[in-house]
Amino acid sequence: MSEAPQSTAPDLDAEYRQIREECGLLDRAGRFSITVGGSEAGEYLQGQVTNDVENLEPGSGCYAALLDRKGHLQADMRILRLEGDQFWIDTEEAAGPRVLKHLSMYKIGRDATVEAADRRIISLIGPGSIEVTGLAPGDEYASTTATIAGNECVVVATDLGLDVIAPADGAESVIAELESKKAVAVSEAARARSKPAPQSTSATGSSVRSAPLCFHRRTVRSAWRSCARKLNRERS
Repeated sequence: MSEAPQSTAPDLDAEYRQIREECGLLDRAGRFSITVGGSEAGEYLQGQVTNDVENLEPGSGCYAALLDRKGHLQADMRILRLEGDQFWIDTEEAAGPRVLKHLSMYKIGRDATVEAADRRIISLIGPGSIEVTGLAPGDEYASTTATIAGNECVVVATDLGLDVIAPADGAESVIAELESKKAVAVSEAARARSKPAPQSTSATGSSVRSAPLCFHRRTVRSAWRSCARKLNRERS
């Protein structure tokens, strides 16, 4: 009698424990990175996205969104200010080419460069993230530089741990180095599970779970659109 094939599905309970108690590692190679530089980079980005990026200090960052002229959301993103006038943008793979095209098109006449960046994001999730890297950049979006496995990386604080932004051609060696320090590979499903929907209190005083996280993201995006329409009316 032949043996039943073993399942290759991830053990989500084990991965979730790893994230909750130690350090999980998630290779997010599907993200899209863009760099913006030049003496007018901050001023240029300030006029294109929905947050105050011009006044970011080096080593800090923020969440922002790109809207079209009618206030429709084109993409949401994380923006970091690196050294001097260098900015780094991280967005979803599907939205990346659209953001790159927009920023390249409207920079005419500006001392600003816009380029796709050959970088790879490796997320460290859990309380052991700092122990694995030996780094604690600060609050969310704070960043610092580090050499990992001979690669110059940017390490960014996130709401779940740290993101290591590594050169794409050195990412595998960076991952191997992090795993040697007890970071354990986990799946995107485990990461999603580590971000439960917020809870609220019902009229009876009991704790109830709110709508899924994706609903709250849609609510935030709707607020961005409303804000953009208001700003457009004020400018016209």
